[in-house]
Parts: sequence; structure tokens; C-alpha cells
Amino acid sequence: MAKAQPAQSALRNDLLPRLELALVPLEHLKMPAREVRKLHPAHVREVADSIGALGFCAPILIGKDYLVLDGAARVEAARNLGLDRVPCVRIEHLSDDEQRVLRLAINRLGETGSWNLEALKIEFEELILADAPIEISGFSLDEVDQIILGEGKEGLEDGPLVSMAPRFSSRVAPQNSPVWRVGDQPWA
Repeated sequence: MAKAQPAQSALRNDLLPRLELALVPLEHLKMPAREVRKLHPAHVREVADSIGALGFCAPILIGKDYLVLDGAARVEAARNLGLDRVPCVRIEHLSDDEQRVLRLAINRLGETGSWNLEALKIEFEELILADAPIEISGFSLDEVDQIILGEGKEGLEDGPLVSMAPRFSSRVAPQNSPVWRVGDQPWA
């Protein structure tokens, strides 16, 4: 069973360790032995589209021996874009176990926040007026519409926005009319 350590042992002397940005060849990077988060090709394509439009703005976090602690999707996106090196921040002050915990924390803690829907709505409205490329924001255009129209608030708060999409079975079959059926749902 998981056991929490006392809070005082979590404090470090180096709360602000020296971090440096470096361009590291992709062939030097090592992926963790265990893939605790799945990489989906569609997600990697979205990340590549974002990098292609905005540049590589979020460096890969690497530990000892070039181990990727955060940024596996960005590494794969860089490969898909034909890059030979990527910006990295090296974390050298942590033990191997601390690196593993950091990897989990970075991935999990990003999921636990919630969206300020009113601020998000205003952000999207302003970006649309500025003709900004919101399609590379990670939100589908249907999700943006739902946010702007004030629909689907429950789904946004549930997590990775997938819950906003309608749930259908994987069976799509044409009928003998201009109406299609997706699962049990008719679509004209």
C-alpha cells in the first residue's frame, strides 16, 4: 500500500536548482523503460502541428543520461518534423527515484487543475477576432464552439475534454436513405 512521507522530508535545500537550456541531438535522448502515459499518433500530430506553427517553445525535461522526464510527445513530434535536435532542460540534482516521482508528478498534476470557463471563453473570442490559429491549441473546433456558446461545461471540468464529444459506438453503417446511423443515433 502507498505510504506518504512526512511533509518536512519533502523540503529540499535546492528549491531553485540551476537549470540550463541546451540543444540536444534526438539520438541522445532515452525514453523511460515504462511508458506510464500512452502516446497516441493523433496527439503527436497535434503537437507537431503546434510546433510547426509556433516553434519549439516548451523544452524537453531530461534527467541523468539523457532520460526524458517530460516531453515524450514533443520528442516524437520533433522526429516527425525531421528535426535533428531539440531544446532540453537538464535536471541533474535529483536521484533516480526522485526523477521517477517528478515524471509522475508532472504528468498527473497537470490533469488536476480546472478550467476557468469564462476566462477561456474570452480568450477564444479574442483569439478568433485576431485570426489566431486556434486549431493548434489542443482544443477541437467543436470544443471551442461549445465553450463560446456556454455548452458542455460539465465535460470540460471532467478532464481531458474527451467527455465533451458525443459517445457513439464504433459501428457506422449507411442506410438506404440519405440518413446515416452512427451506433443507434440517426444523422441526416
